Amino acid sequence: MNSNSIKDLVLQNQEAIAIKAISEKIFTLMQNIRSGASDNSYQRRWVWELLQNAMDTTNSERLTKVQISINEINQDLTFKHNGNPFKVDNITYLVNQQSSKPRLVHINDRKRTIGKFGTGFITTHLLSEKVTLKSTVDADDRGHKHFGILLDRSGKDEAELYEGVKKSMDILLNLDQLPDVNNYDKTQFNTEFIYHLQGDGLQVAKTGIDDLVQSLPFTMAFVRNIECVEIVNGSKYVYRGCEELTSGIYIHSIEIGNSEIRKILTVESSHIDAIIAVEVKKQDNVIEFVELNESTPRLFCNYPFIGTELMNLPLIFNSSSFNVYQERRNGIILKNADTNEINENKRLITECKNLYVQLLNFVSESSFVFKNSYVLADCKMPDNYEWLYTKWYEETILKPLQQAILKARIVETEQNGVINRKAIKGNDETIDFPFHKEESVREKIYDLCNTPSHFSLPIKKHIHKWHRINWWEDAYDLSIKNLANWFSKQQNLLNIQDSVGVKENFIEWVEKFINIFNNEESIIGLINQNKLAIYPNQNGKLVPKNIVYWDNGDIPDALKDILLNLEIDVRNILLDKNIFVSGGIAIDKEKVIDVKYVIQQIKDQVNKFNSDKMKGVLLKEEIQLTFKKLYIWLCENHDYSEHFGELYNNKETRLLDEETIKLSIESDQKTKAIMDKYGITSIDELEVFLEKKNVKKKEPLKPENLLISLGITSVDELERAKLMFADNKEITEALSHISSNDFEKLEQVLKLIKRSKDNVKRKLQDHPLYDCSNWVESSLTTINGIIKNGLQIKLVIRPGDGEQIILFYPEEYETLENNMNELWYDNEKEQAIYTFGRFLKKAKISRMPI
Repeated sequence: MNSNSIKDLVLQNQEAIAIKAISEKIFTLMQNIRSGASDNSYQRRWVWELLQNAMDTTNSERLTKVQISINEINQDLTFKHNGNPFKVDNITYLVNQQSSKPRLVHINDRKRTIGKFGTGFITTHLLSEKVTLKSTVDADDRGHKHFGILLDRSGKDEAELYEGVKKSMDILLNLDQLPDVNNYDKTQFNTEFIYHLQGDGLQVAKTGIDDLVQSLPFTMAFVRNIECVEIVNGSKYVYRGCEELTSGIYIHSIEIGNSEIRKILTVESSHIDAIIAVEVKKQDNVIEFVELNESTPRLFCNYPFIGTELMNLPLIFNSSSFNVYQERRNGIILKNADTNEINENKRLITECKNLYVQLLNFVSESSFVFKNSYVLADCKMPDNYEWLYTKWYEETILKPLQQAILKARIVETEQNGVINRKAIKGNDETIDFPFHKEESVREKIYDLCNTPSHFSLPIKKHIHKWHRINWWEDAYDLSIKNLANWFSKQQNLLNIQDSVGVKENFIEWVEKFINIFNNEESIIGLINQNKLAIYPNQNGKLVPKNIVYWDNGDIPDALKDILLNLEIDVRNILLDKNIFVSGGIAIDKEKVIDVKYVIQQIKDQVNKFNSDKMKGVLLKEEIQLTFKKLYIWLCENHDYSEHFGELYNNKETRLLDEETIKLSIESDQKTKAIMDKYGITSIDELEVFLEKKNVKKKEPLKPENLLISLGITSVDELERAKLMFADNKEITEALSHISSNDFEKLEQVLKLIKRSKDNVKRKLQDHPLYDCSNWVESSLTTINGIIKNGLQIKLVIRPGDGEQIILFYPEEYETLENNMNELWYDNEKEQAIYTFGRFLKKAKISRMPI
């Protein structure tokens, strides 16, 4: 007869249920571990579980020390720490794979709940299903006991698994029989886990150690109670304190071995459990940002959330208060729901965002020299995590961050050898980032756009970094598309040159700029469809492809000028002779204009005007003058007689009228008679003879003429002129006769200068080569904004009433240093350019020093 009471039976059944529950749980957990053995995140996680457990057991009583060693010969891994002894409940929970209550620990002077001992520990069985634990149990008033047990999870079913648990429990049940520990030294490595590596265990061990090496400096910056972590036959990591840069911003130093120091910059909230971190290098006043390794998680709960590497953040968001998504610690709960855990996580992430903006402002405003600050811009939408509500993240976190990044001065630029920091989107300019799928093309874009003005570029060694980061609108990109559109809209080379500031080898620069368009198929298509005007013609204007032709190179400029004066500008359709366009945008080789084409155009125009003349239409003075120039040119260039044909043979009757021929003959006869009379045999001899006859005593300068020549309009300028020409006796003598009170003469000068400018402007407005629509008087005698043959020039205008021109103002000398600019004079009767040749002739100069 069974003597067991009902109570005994209930207790027996209760024990059986507990055993079954423990067996089922361990079996389920081990099945997960075995099925995830090839999962890299599992292989990386084990070491962090052991480190966190070690940290939990030291609490605030002392700093944590850890030692890890791998013995490849014995195929085992040992993890030691100096944590507190196990309590009976802790070791019991561990053996039975249960979670003890959360522990409240002190970290950085704050109380924080860290982990649930037991559940995460199961992942360490990926190293080995059999683990030997050697440690000490604190039995309160019963003293300390050293013990060693085997945690065996190798069973293939629930019954086998429980047998392993039962053997471990038998050891615990007999702990009272063990001798007491005398002189217990809590500073020593009193706890060690020995993993007997099997199968892929050695490779899993190395994977975990590699992950530890990468992320440990960040954990040590967050959890400063970790004094050191030593990897035997590897490196020893020691926390060496921190430096405060400004309120809430620190740089922590972690010594690695005896030679390396890794520095972690943290920005820490003053009112909430949130920290952000990024690695830096610091020397004196220079702080250089270091890119995070792509395998470094971006979310930490003091220890890394493995799997958050694709958060697309350039730094780490950390909080020991994050609510974990799953036991695997691969994320935090940020779903679209209203729960305390989710709201707490959102509050913490939002504070991390605020700390990020604080760091951006610090970089923008502080006196430190920052390098590689492009690192801070690498902020994009994260991977599609199941635990993340992406709409909330984009609107609340990402967009505000990106706006702050655009305005922060984090782009390193260089101007005349000086490194500056500018914002991507500044108040008065934006940064231009070379953009193309090929690195070599990006570098070509950089070299072309690295001009004195217009473009604002990052330093060259960073352009590929910025290209990888690129998340902003394409308005900031120096793409082939944007460059081609900008170039075409400039309309002419003068606008481009003024914009970019390239002075030397400008045409060579233009050629390279145009040919870079060959690197973008879509742009080649637009150019070949004549939708972009990018070809510089010989007037400096940009025209589309269907208009432009190659210049054969055999056309004399004189004939181009003659054809222009005959109202056809062939330069408008000729590609600049100094530019070669190749590749997909090259002009068809058959599209060539040669001298024969130009001569035929001249002949057609001559026929047209002569036909009009026969109809009674009076030829304009410019056309008559052009006919005469063509006649003279034909007389001097007989080699072109065959091309001109009938026009050449009948040039007198086709190009000259009867009156002109008559005057020419009479002039020739009179000239010959004079030469015969004085025995002169050539025109050159006649010129010399006449010059000698014309020599007369030089008259002294008249004061009023000198005022006109100098353009003096005030008493101050009069006094300055006396000092300026002190070494010229003739001018000094004339100036001495001008009274400072003689204002009427000074006012007369102003009237003469105004008259001269008005007369020259009227003449040029009617001239086909000049465009005066942008006439701007930049000083009393200098004019800007004049276009001649498509190129912008400047004028200096002087009255010629005093029979001489004397330059006086500094801006006149500066303007005339450029040989494209022109000096004009007006004496009421005529308005003309005062050329260098005229100067040589009038001054009778035949030798000039070099």
